[in-house]
Amino acid sequence: MTPMELIGKIKDITRSIAGETIISLVIEDGTDAVPGLTKLYQAGNRLAIQIKKYRKKRSLDANNYFWQLADEIAKAMTDADAGVQYTKWDIYLMKLKEYGVFTTIGCRREMKPELEKVYRAVEEVDEVKISYAGKEKEQTIFHCYYGSSCYDSKQMADLINGTVVDANDLGIETATPSDIEEMLEAMRIHEKEQAD
Repeated sequence: MTPMELIGKIKDITRSIAGETIISLVIEDGTDAVPGLTKLYQAGNRLAIQIKKYRKKRSLDANNYFWQLADEIAKAMTDADAGVQYTKWDIYLMKLKEYGVFTTIGCRREMKPELEKVYRAVEEVDEVKISYAGKEKEQTIFHCYYGSSCYDSKQMADLINGTVVDANDLGIETATPSDIEEMLEAMRIHEKEQAD
């Protein structure tokens, strides 16, 4: 049977004459749960029960959370009086370059616009000379950064954790480590389901 997750409150806690602890629960909007709970009750099986404080589920996934942080950092770094303006896109690209995943590509400098059509960010890092067909040619080395939407959970963890530190340094309130871990765990589960 699929585990049930219900929302409610403890109505009361009593002890029977036999010394059993009896906990009564009031379930919010529990109509749909009644048939499943009735089957469990009638079967008389032992149950694994977990009761914890209710927390509203976040609708954010890890990538959306990263974008939210980028937006908050942009607002915190923008200083209209000094003429300094950042957008979440600016911060997104900045954080990709600081904590993101890239591949290194060597090609002619004039190919950069073509690389920018494929990768989220392209950064020139070096100039080298190579020998090709007996001739020496100049080649530009680029770091080409992948967009965060194609990151795996490990790569996303690195990106988010680095960005969280930066946000905290700016006094921005961030999700708790357990909330971030929940987002990343959901990502890992999704990856595992896709692999199976």
